[in-house]
Amino acid sequence: MKKYRLMLAAVLTSLCMVMVWGADPVQAAQTFSAYDFNADTGVLTVHSSVPDEAVWDLDDNSVKEIIFEDGVKTIGKDACGSSVFGKLAKMTFAPSVREIGDRAFTTYGNPPKQEIVFSEGLEKIGEYAFSAAR
Repeated sequence: MKKYRLMLAAVLTSLCMVMVWGADPVQAAQTFSAYDFNADTGVLTVHSSVPDEAVWDLDDNSVKEIIFEDGVKTIGKDACGSSVFGKLAKMTFAPSVREIGDRAFTTYGNPPKQEIVFSEGLEKIGEYAFSAAR
């Protein structure tokens, strides 16, 4: 009986995560790793589309520039909105980037001035994609 209670608790916890955060509990735990980061220059080069709510394995405030390479098609909702990107000063999007999701680059506090280089291929920018929450 105790075994079934534990299984039920795990299922209910997973359902709550999906209902409250809208996240797949398996996907939410995965770290996005399709990038190269040069710690000396602060340049992050992204090689593939970024999933919703990506988890980055980087130090806080370490990224100064992001380059989304050709082949990246989407940047998911809430994909890059964390303290990791607090000093982000420049973003460059390849022509293959078609969509930037809601709150994709939301920062907290006072964001630095940023240079954003869009391409002609961009079709959709989500709500509050480049907002600053205080």
